[in-house]
Amino acid sequence: MASYCWNPHCTHPKNSAQDDCCRVCHRPLRLRDRYRAIAVLSRQPQDHSWRAIDLEAGAETTEVHVMAHFITPLEDRGFDAEDECDRSGRERWERWDRWEWWDRWERHVAALQGLDGRLGLPELIEAWRERADRELERGYIVRPWIDGQTLAQEQQHRSPLDETQARSLLADLLPRVQYIHSRRFVHGNLQPETLIRDRAQRLIPIDFRYLQPIAPIAPIAASSLLLPKITDYCAPEYLRGDGVPASDLYSLGAIAVQGLTTLSPLELYDPIDDRWPWRDFLPPEYPVSPQFGRLLDRLLASSLKDRYVRASEVLNDLNDLPTRSPRLTHDPIATTIPIPPAPKPWQRWLGLSTKPALSPTGLDCTDLRDTLAAHDWSAADRETARLLCVATQTQGNYLHGRELDRLAADDLVMIDRLWREASDDWFGWSVQQRIYREGGGDYAQFCAQVGWPLAIERTVQTEPWQYRRSAAEGHLPSRRWAGGQAMRSVQLLFDRLEQCQIALPPRRGTS
Repeated sequence: MASYCWNPHCTHPKNSAQDDCCRVCHRPLRLRDRYRAIAVLSRQPQDHSWRAIDLEAGAETTEVHVMAHFITPLEDRGFDAEDECDRSGRERWERWDRWEWWDRWERHVAALQGLDGRLGLPELIEAWRERADRELERGYIVRPWIDGQTLAQEQQHRSPLDETQARSLLADLLPRVQYIHSRRFVHGNLQPETLIRDRAQRLIPIDFRYLQPIAPIAPIAASSLLLPKITDYCAPEYLRGDGVPASDLYSLGAIAVQGLTTLSPLELYDPIDDRWPWRDFLPPEYPVSPQFGRLLDRLLASSLKDRYVRASEVLNDLNDLPTRSPRLTHDPIATTIPIPPAPKPWQRWLGLSTKPALSPTGLDCTDLRDTLAAHDWSAADRETARLLCVATQTQGNYLHGRELDRLAADDLVMIDRLWREASDDWFGWSVQQRIYREGGGDYAQFCAQVGWPLAIERTVQTEPWQYRRSAAEGHLPSRRWAGGQAMRSVQLLFDRLEQCQIALPPRRGTS
């Protein structure tokens, strides 16, 4: 087993296990006559970290993680004091720089001293500071070594998480994040590379170098031990240097959707619309329930007023979710939902109404039923688009891709059935799906057959849809609800119909 030199300036730090001093710089290979480095983990400009063994009392098998933070001379950081101030000003700057650095280092150590080992968090073994050559000041922190695979290593060799596994991941991490926040600190660097699964199969945060106090601290210029590390998992406010507990919760949301899709957050985030269309990238065999989807959306909200504030709130909502992950069951969906009849013309004239048309999920389809009964196809088409957004808890007037997976089968059946009954099986989604399948899934051919334009020119004010009973078979309801790539959204709607196993109506003229 090799030994590594503790000198950050050593050009060849690797030595043999029998050496007592470095062969290049001749420094002792035992730090404080107690720790011997057996692997270099990172070499950064202002900090190095090693995997080491603790030799105290002959404990050869006790492994630790040692991190050294440096205060490097101003010249080594590209600071030219001659252009900024005189000699006395430079001395004041250096004193302030050292005071600021050590003040943050001491608060960092204080935060590590009280970590609860019962949660698996690595407790502080010892910490000290010293001055070395070239006026180089160092601060050492020693913590237990946690042996295991990081979450990033796990994800390289596994399929996407299903909802149950994603919930378990959050339930495992949230108590530890909540504990860190209770100590008035923000972790600031939660990502798959900094989460490790220990021997007890717990996910443990292991990198605490970017801990930030929650309480506001006077801004300090110059270098800092706690400079935020910018990663794909950072919340928007964290990029501005304003880390709050909700910033860690945002990172947890990004980690969860990455596990569900196996794609990085950069691939899942749409900066143009400032939204996370992560549902578009879910594997069809791993659907996510609307309740859990809303929880993830709230974790990933860009605005702090829309995001969870405390980890305890996320835990409460997570525990309140249905215990069973809503995988698709391939049982046929009942199509005999009782629908109260629409009011007759004379009843409408007298202001009388019948019972509301509610789906088993509580979706109110009364207005759709009544407009279809009156053959007001235009109003019915707009009401259908509105009901889709209501049923899927979608904000705005358009659905994008996988948001359709949130549409309950009973709601899908009821809306489709209302259209088919009002048009004598001439209009409806299941009619459209039959035409689409008969055409071999060719979207252009489907549009030509149902009378849809392939593309709609947004600047044209004329209505592209034909709101009359003589329109082509399957012309209504239109795709006015489809946002983004309309072709993909329509295809996903038909896939959803197939997953729900809704019986297709026969072709006209056949039994």
